[in-house]
Amino acid sequence: MTHRGRALVAGGGVALAALAVALFLSPWSAAPRRAAKSGLARIGVTWPVDGDDGSVRASGSLPALPDAGWHHGGPLTADSLRGAVVVLAVFSDTHPSTFDVLPRLQAWHEAYARLGVRIVGVHAPEYAFATDPAVVERLAARLAVSFPIVADPALQVLASLERSGSEVLLVLAGPGGRLLDVRPAGDPARDLPAFEAGLRAALAGAHPGRGFPAAAVPDTPAGGTASSVRTIRLGTASVAAGPLAGAAPGRAQPFTAQFRFEVEGAPYVPHPIGWWTPRPQGIEAARGGAAQFLAIRYDASRVGVVASPPPSGPVRLWILRDEKWLPAAALGADARADAQGASYVDVEAAGLYFVTRGPGEHVLKLSPESPGLALHALTFEPMTAESAPRR
Repeated sequence: MTHRGRALVAGGGVALAALAVALFLSPWSAAPRRAAKSGLARIGVTWPVDGDDGSVRASGSLPALPDAGWHHGGPLTADSLRGAVVVLAVFSDTHPSTFDVLPRLQAWHEAYARLGVRIVGVHAPEYAFATDPAVVERLAARLAVSFPIVADPALQVLASLERSGSEVLLVLAGPGGRLLDVRPAGDPARDLPAFEAGLRAALAGAHPGRGFPAAAVPDTPAGGTASSVRTIRLGTASVAAGPLAGAAPGRAQPFTAQFRFEVEGAPYVPHPIGWWTPRPQGIEAARGGAAQFLAIRYDASRVGVVASPPPSGPVRLWILRDEKWLPAAALGADARADAQGASYVDVEAAGLYFVTRGPGEHVLKLSPESPGLALHALTFEPMTAESAPRR
């Protein structure tokens, strides 16, 4: 590692990285935040108020929930939830907002469960690897949540609500199952307190004269909003610009670029260097080592990478920012530094890993220790605080 560390930080053309992505399902499209009213009419939902933030006051009923794939309880149905105030949270394990919102839903669960509030999570995966039941189990353990969660690989709940997108969608229903509020939790600092106010109002209506605990949402990150998360997908089916946009999928091939491309080129354009196998949903490292890397210029405060290891097991992914190892203050929630100060994340299972934080314009380089690592996407957030817990 000592010899490799020197190679990675050496200037000039020596760099890091290797990103990789196996062939998986098509990711969710970034759909408009406004629901299609013609489709909603089919399920009896009307939308008398539609805010600029995507929040909606709704009438109608809770959507049907999947029968199988329940964790921490269940199966639950709209009928079995009748009589309770219900919070339905539809989320993806690979979107940053999930890691900010679900711990706060756990706080609601702990504060309001004794009053009859039911918090229910619905996992709507973006990628094929996330349809594995173990993904939900790992996420629940990582975020220490204990409310019921159901896997929805067919995305039926989102479809019934005429919504798409990967940020958390919050749904509030009264004791009769009638929808009261539907909103994306794109800005936790704004959306969660507003949604909790609606939750408390629904409780007050269900239990007149009864006292309630203080608002349960902990402090939320200040600064930017998760709704402005920029996701750069690396697959040939969705990459927007750069050498991957014209790459032929399914074949290992070399990629090269001028050394100063990260300074002179456009931001948020991924540049692989070395041997990679492009796939419709990402790129897979055909080789490992310092000569293999993916670089991207960005301006954001929190950066994540959606990655999955090869069947052979975990792979270490080395991280450079501006040709240097990350200082302690810039380590993402999942990043570590070895005894010599070299920064990395260990990709042990498929999912979202937070690799670096800190505002400003930077060049990020990622290099796999071994071939076979698949990187599906990069996420960039204008946040000034980080709440995702370490693994």
